[in-house]
Amino acid sequence: MFKKHDYDKTLYRLVQILSKLYYGDLLDSKELAEEFNVSVRTIQRDLNERLIGFPISKQNGKWRMEEGFSLTKNISVKEEFTLQVLEEISKNFGDDFSKSAKSLFEKLRNIEDSPIYIKNYMEDISKDIEKIREIESAINTNNKVSFTYKKGNETKEIETNPLKIVNYEGLWYLSALDKKIKTYRLKSIREVTILEEKFKKPKDIDSILDKAINIWFESDKKPFTVKLKVENRIKQYILEKPISPTQNVLQEFENGDIEISVQITNNMEILPTIKYWIPHLIPMEPKAVVDEFNNNLETMLKRFN
Repeated sequence: MFKKHDYDKTLYRLVQILSKLYYGDLLDSKELAEEFNVSVRTIQRDLNERLIGFPISKQNGKWRMEEGFSLTKNISVKEEFTLQVLEEISKNFGDDFSKSAKSLFEKLRNIEDSPIYIKNYMEDISKDIEKIREIESAINTNNKVSFTYKKGNETKEIETNPLKIVNYEGLWYLSALDKKIKTYRLKSIREVTILEEKFKKPKDIDSILDKAINIWFESDKKPFTVKLKVENRIKQYILEKPISPTQNVLQEFENGDIEISVQITNNMEILPTIKYWIPHLIPMEPKAVVDEFNNNLETMLKRFN
C-alpha cells in the first residue's frame, strides 16, 4: 500500500509522463527512470498498468501518444481555449462540417467533454464545399464568375465580380460587385464557372462590409443617421453587443434609458432589429424610419383583429 508521500510522488510522475506524451514526445523507459529516480520496472508499470486507460502505445522501443490525441508542442492555454470555442461553433454548421472539424481538432488535442457550449444557428454549407472552392478561387485571382441563380420561382443567369463569402445572421451569401455590391444566397447558386475576364476589387470592401448590419445595406447610397431610444431593461445587451460598428451613445436619461445612433443605407437595415426588441427599442428619427416602423405595426395588428 502507498504511503501518502509515495502516492504524491507517483501522481506527480504520472502527470509529468502524460504531459510529455500529450505534447508529442517519444519516451524511453530507461531515460524516464533516470529522470524520476525510480527503477525501469516502476516506469514500465506506470505505462503498462497505471496509464492503461490512455491512448498510448509502444513503437520501436519508444512510448508515444496515439495519432490524433497529442498536442503540438507550441500550443498555449489561450490557443487550447480557442480550439474549444471553435469546436463548439463548428457543431452549428451541420453534421458534415462538424465531423470534419472534429477530426481536425482531434489532431491537435483531445477533450472528451468540452466545458464550453455555444448555441448559435449556422447554415450547413458542408455539401456546397466544391462550389465554395470555385468561388474562393475566383475571389483570390480577381476573376469574374457566372452562375445560375434561383430566387423563388425565377431562375437567372448571373455574371458578376465575386468579393467575399459572408455570413449574415447565420446564413451564407456571396457578396459581389455589379455596379453596386449585391448579395446572393450560396444555397441558390448553381453551375459556377470562373471566367477569364479580370476585375478590380474595391480597396475598402472590408470596411464597407464591417459597417453593414445585414444584407439590406446598399453600397451605392450615402449612409444616414438613425436615432433610437433604448430602454434600461435591454441597455446592457445593446451596449455589450452593438447593433452596428457605427453605434454611438448620444445621451442617458434619469430612468436609465439611453439614446443611441447608428448609420444605415436602407431602412431595412435597422427595422428587423427594432422589431426584434419590441417594445424596448424605439425609433426616434428620421421620420421615414419612424413612419415605416409604425405602418408595419399597424399592418401586423390588423391581421390579428
